[in-house]
Amino acid sequence: SLSLSRASSGENTRHLKSPEIIANFLQKMLPFQLTKAEKLMILNDRPVTVPEVTLTIEDCQERFSDETLADLIRAIKETLPEGPDTARNRTTAAAPAVPAARGGGAQSGGAAAAAAA
Repeated sequence: SLSLSRASSGENTRHLKSPEIIANFLQKMLPFQLTKAEKLMILNDRPVTVPEVTLTIEDCQERFSDETLADLIRAIKETLPEGPDTARNRTTAAAPAVPAARGGGAQSGGAAAAAAA
């Protein structure tokens, strides 16, 4: 059985992952045959887009049809309430990674060399 430590959730969001919500979530996930690790990651991250779910579930594209994936996302949205952290994480994740782009990798080095020439 999966459980969440009280230390991992803030005082103001603890109700978002109550035992009842977790039990309902686990029941709804049964048809998808997810591993314990996958269920725990979904509980923690609440992925609700195809790319997010694909990154969370191993071999997602091979294991699930598009229709089943849509059913899974619908079940996640219906059983796990969106908390303030979820909205903030989505905004942060959508922001471009500027420092990574300046990393001096082969692509940025090539562009810099071409611009300097």
